[in-house]
Amino acid sequence: MSKLKLTLLKEIAESQTGPFGSQLHQEDYVEEGTPIVTVEHLGETGFTLNNLPKVSDKDKQRLSKYILKEGDIVFARTGASVGKSYLYNSKDGNLYYAGFLIRFSIRNADAYFIYSLTLKESYNKWVHIYSMRSGQPGLNAEEYKAFSILLPCTKEQNKIANFIISLDKKIANTENQIQQTKKKKKS
Repeated sequence: MSKLKLTLLKEIAESQTGPFGSQLHQEDYVEEGTPIVTVEHLGETGFTLNNLPKVSDKDKQRLSKYILKEGDIVFARTGASVGKSYLYNSKDGNLYYAGFLIRFSIRNADAYFIYSLTLKESYNKWVHIYSMRSGQPGLNAEEYKAFSILLPCTKEQNKIANFIISLDKKIANTENQIQQTKKKKKS
C-alpha cells in the first residue's frame, strides 16, 4: 500500500452552497422539469429519486451553477440530516441541488473513494462532534472544507473505490434476490 497523505477536503475540491430562498422559491416548483436534490431525499447511503421537486426549463439559466456534474458530492449542512451525502451519478439524470446542501466538486482525487469515507463511522463521529451547536446541528462550507482525509495515491484510491463499487453491486443484487424471493413466497 502506498504512503498516505493527510489532506483537507478543501485541497481536493471546490465548494458551492446551494441556492438560497431569494434564488429558489416553493412557487418555482413544477410537475415536469429538472429535479432538485434536497436534504429530505438524502439517506444513509445515497438518496431517493421519489418525489423530488422540479424546476422548469425557464429556470435552467438562472440556476445553471447549481446543476450537479460527475465528481460532485453534496453534503447536508443543517438539521437532522447534517452530514448525509450523495455522490452524483449521471445515470440519475440532470439534477440540481437545493439550498441546505453544499456541493464539493472533487477534482484531485477519486470521487467515489472520497464519498465512501462519508459512509464510515469515523466520518459520522466527526460530523457529530463538529456539528453540535446550541439549537439545531449544522456544518457550514468552511467546516466541511476542514474535514481531514488520509489520502493514498490515485492508483490506490481507484483500487479501493472499485472494490467498494463491486461490493455495492453484490449488495444490490442480493437485496434484489431477497425481494424476488419474498414475491415468490407471497404468490
